[in-house]
Amino acid sequence: MRPGSTHVCRNGVGEWGILEPGEIAQLQQAAAKGNAKAMNGIGDLYANGQGVRQDYRQAMTWYRKAAAKGSASAMANVGTLYFYGRGVRQEYGNALVWLRRAAAAGNAGGMDLIGILYYCGRGVPKNYTKAMTWWRKAAALGDVDAMHYIGSLYALGDGVSRSDPKAMTWFRRAAIAGYRSPAIR
Repeated sequence: MRPGSTHVCRNGVGEWGILEPGEIAQLQQAAAKGNAKAMNGIGDLYANGQGVRQDYRQAMTWYRKAAAKGSASAMANVGTLYFYGRGVRQEYGNALVWLRRAAAAGNAGGMDLIGILYYCGRGVPKNYTKAMTWWRKAAALGDVDAMHYIGSLYALGDGVSRSDPKAMTWFRRAAIAGYRSPAIR
């Protein structure tokens, strides 16, 4: 999940849809009662500036509260904010810590971003094999971006033997599962 981008709208705020002011108040009431999903949702609202002024620091505050309650999505969101340096200093090491927590809790988005860290060598040594491992885990949970990345590894021959048929298989899986190119999101 990438707060502030269309990717988050699909995986984060999208689960809440477009909220009316009264619904935002209900979400705030649920968060005040300790509802982790609501806390994460408020973080999404701040990250995307939906119904409130966009404020990544406030988003981080709410994501951390939800993560403390065990929300895997919130853990991934905290890691994502560190990954991109939104509302905090960009720190790949902290991103990895939070993304690993999210991944351990079964969050595919966290697994996806760990794959990106390994693929790009951000905060960890570049390692295409580890990137593939994480993307396969995320793809097994239905993450369409991970499916596309696996196809790209096969198309480019990064860490695997180049294989157009395998690349097309993964690109097809991603498309069937709903992948849309960032250029058209």
